[in-house]
Amino acid sequence: MSDLHGADASARGSGPARAIGDELSTTCPTASTPRLREPQEPHTDPGDSASGKLPRQLTDYTSRVTDSNLETPSFPFHVFLYGPLMDTDVLQAVVGIARRPTLHSGYIQGWRVRMYDTHPAIVPQTTLGQGGDDVVAGVVWECRSPKQLARLREYETEAYTLCSCEVILEGERTALKNSKVFCWAGHSDSEELTDGWFDLGWYREHMKPAFVCD
Repeated sequence: MSDLHGADASARGSGPARAIGDELSTTCPTASTPRLREPQEPHTDPGDSASGKLPRQLTDYTSRVTDSNLETPSFPFHVFLYGPLMDTDVLQAVVGIARRPTLHSGYIQGWRVRMYDTHPAIVPQTTLGQGGDDVVAGVVWECRSPKQLARLREYETEAYTLCSCEVILEGERTALKNSKVFCWAGHSDSEELTDGWFDLGWYREHMKPAFVCD
């Protein structure tokens, strides 16, 4: 399996673009390790989202298909990524690791991609009164520590919750059971969501430079 730093620009994709981390800088460091930029007007509420607000309709509907955010998975575990975190620079900066992360392409079934402002959010197809044949393409990464998971959760904000899923690796037909993915924490038909898709190429050109120093 190969690294996906050159992922398809049309790949569908996760999480509000909000700078986090233990050490933030307003300028790009000279080191090669990607770092997050500090926003000019940083959010003070850890629950702020990309659009500056939380979903209006937070609900427990996801409890039927997810793990509680209060529970901690066993480490290491596989996490499926389907938005900006498919970019290795963004993922490396968000989780704060020294080495470029290794990503593998794959997909999950039974989920539908909707858009939360400029970022994708997946919802179970069954909550939309549809079958479970839709496929969401993305990448898989191995989360190795509680600190890495905490940074992912801070990036995703309370608009997303950690869900269980099964990832199929492309080209191998191998199923990674007991994997995790950040899914929408509100109603699938929430007014906060719109129909659309995530364009990784557009994100890299228009939003990534303001979010991460690479």
